[in-house]
Amino acid sequence: MKRLIYFLVLNCVVSSSHAQQIKPFRKPSQASKPDTSSSAVTASTPDKKKSENSFAKSKDGKLPFSEAQPEDINNENYPDLIESFDYPNADITDVIKAISELTGKNFIIDQSVTRGKISIIAPTQITVAEAYKAFLTALSVNGLTVIPAGKFLKITQARNAIKDSIETYSGKYAPDADIMITRIVHMKYISAEELDKRIRILVTKDGTMAVYPPTNSLIISDFGSNIERLVKIIERLDVPGFEEKMEVVKVRYARAKDLADLVEQILDKDAKKRGGRGGAPFASTVPRFGDRQDQANTENYRVINDDRTNSLIVVGNQQGIARVKKLIERLDYKMRPEDAGGVHVYYVKYGDAEAISNTLSGITQKAKSGGSSNAPVNPLQPFNPVPVSEAIFGGDVKIQADKATNSLIVTASKNDYETVLSLLRKIDRPRDQIFVEAVIMETNATKVNDYRVSFFKYEGNGGYAKTGWGGGNSDKLLSPIPEGGILGFATGADVTIKDPTGKDIPIKSLVGLLSILKTTTDANILSSPQIMALNNEKATIEVGRDVPVSTTTTPTTVAGAIPSTSIERKNATIKLVIEPFISPNSDKIRMKIEQDIKDVSKEPAVGASTLAANAISLDTRSIQTSIVIRNGDTAVLGGLMKNTESVQINKVPILGDIPILGWLFKSQNTDIRKSNLLVFLTPRIVRAGADNDGLVNEKLGRRANFIKTDMGGRDPFGKEIEQALRSKSRRANVDGNKSDIIDETLGGESQNSEE
Repeated sequence: MKRLIYFLVLNCVVSSSHAQQIKPFRKPSQASKPDTSSSAVTASTPDKKKSENSFAKSKDGKLPFSEAQPEDINNENYPDLIESFDYPNADITDVIKAISELTGKNFIIDQSVTRGKISIIAPTQITVAEAYKAFLTALSVNGLTVIPAGKFLKITQARNAIKDSIETYSGKYAPDADIMITRIVHMKYISAEELDKRIRILVTKDGTMAVYPPTNSLIISDFGSNIERLVKIIERLDVPGFEEKMEVVKVRYARAKDLADLVEQILDKDAKKRGGRGGAPFASTVPRFGDRQDQANTENYRVINDDRTNSLIVVGNQQGIARVKKLIERLDYKMRPEDAGGVHVYYVKYGDAEAISNTLSGITQKAKSGGSSNAPVNPLQPFNPVPVSEAIFGGDVKIQADKATNSLIVTASKNDYETVLSLLRKIDRPRDQIFVEAVIMETNATKVNDYRVSFFKYEGNGGYAKTGWGGGNSDKLLSPIPEGGILGFATGADVTIKDPTGKDIPIKSLVGLLSILKTTTDANILSSPQIMALNNEKATIEVGRDVPVSTTTTPTTVAGAIPSTSIERKNATIKLVIEPFISPNSDKIRMKIEQDIKDVSKEPAVGASTLAANAISLDTRSIQTSIVIRNGDTAVLGGLMKNTESVQINKVPILGDIPILGWLFKSQNTDIRKSNLLVFLTPRIVRAGADNDGLVNEKLGRRANFIKTDMGGRDPFGKEIEQALRSKSRRANVDGNKSDIIDETLGGESQNSEE
């Protein structure tokens, strides 16, 4: 075998005198010294006769040293002295042999131990017990220890001893010698798990420490001297006041769950500032001995809410429970309804509740989902993204609009409602208005060519008529003589002609007049609407009528039948749509404009029987644009040109169809029309108060001028208007007085809060 374990049994001759007690040694004679080796061992040992008496039982029943247990080896039990115990740089086997002769103990040595050296220097008198403890300490310094094995002691590596049959102790009594032992230490007031984290660093490199949670105990395997040191530390830490207890705290006014979350947030934050964990099973830090300031860090607490009984279950030590209860007492108090949070109602004054609700709900939903900031990050500092929900709201916020009362129902805590209220004060404000005056004008350039021959009868005997055409001057045109007349009817009051049967037919004497006319017309104002619109709100004004319009015509195969025509009634209207927006901190207005004009292109006066054949049609003209204009300026929108040419012929039946001569019995009217649609817009910003009053006064002034100029100065509604103005003036005075009283009472607080 590569590695042999051999037994070195050192027999200290034990005689029948073992029953005698060890007696103190004096300085031995030179003959009694053991044979020394080259290592120059100089330890003094008793002579053989005295050694034989050393291991006998004493009269009071004490065991001989060879059978004594480590915990019994002390100066009180074994006070015998030896002159010295010097072994400088000695072979370990020589020292083991010397201690075996001195104590009577038998040893088994591992082969890996035999080649080692140890040094023990004790030139003065010491007891046998002290010599044995010095031997054990020298072994531990070299990483060795002794392990009981029946009547023998095994000397082996300390790192392997914890897996061997080392002695196990529990309770207060255990050896403090430098031998590997196992000791079980029970905690009464503090957590063994937390204590293990704090003192594990104090165990030697060859020792171990384990936790047994069911009995709240520590299992320590180490040298007895080090374990004794650890036990002293544990005794100073495991003191009353830190044992884990449980207490139920009834919550009277708040919700147990909300209060539990709040308590954990507050206490955990305090613990993090101190460098520990709030609510941990054991203290966040272990106090130093005698340091009263650090005793606050030994608080142990856990808070559990019970929704069924609205109570808090506090588990922890005495200090932790006391602090939690004190905090609960300060937080659980009766609040005023307006401060308690929950459901709040806000009546919207100027805006639309549904629109505001949609805006704020979008903010709260984004806050609930959370997000992180995209701001630049300093590369030298760690980046910790902050959720939006923590930056804006502390909890869930729900906003619902009530259309009937134009109000908002907000479900939120008091702090969150204050945040919502601050937003509402900025959103729900009186908005400026825009008063728009518009003139929709159509300018026409019309050229009319009218060719006709007119006939008229002279009353009396005179007349002017002639058959056929003849040459003559133009002054004979109206002359009653036969020459030069248009018609040959100049012989008297009447002219008689014969029909195909030879019967005479009287014809009245007529005068014919050929007329050629040209006409030019001017502008036509189609509409002049005026409308008031809110800033950034669409406004519409539309005027017109409902007219029948032909849609489809179905021909018929029956002779003389009227074709079937479908008629649909449509609106012939003038429509103006505007959407103004006032640029902030300026007098410029951006306007979106939609202008539609649908007018009748042909509207003959026909009866119901001929409506199908003469149904009218509609012409449509529209403008869609956006402009920017200053307050009070006028903008012109135009350029919609329209060219219309129409020819109308009026004639006498049958006679008007005769070639060439038919022009004597008909007229032709050619109408050439060019029209241009122009829209004039003048917007004015109307702010609250004086601007609106000025606009009303201006309109009343125009009305008064119209009544004075066109109605003879008589106003049919003068009394009603005057009474309305007086009522408005009284209301304004009352509101002004109320505002002065509020300002005096609050010292201007209302204005500051509004800002």
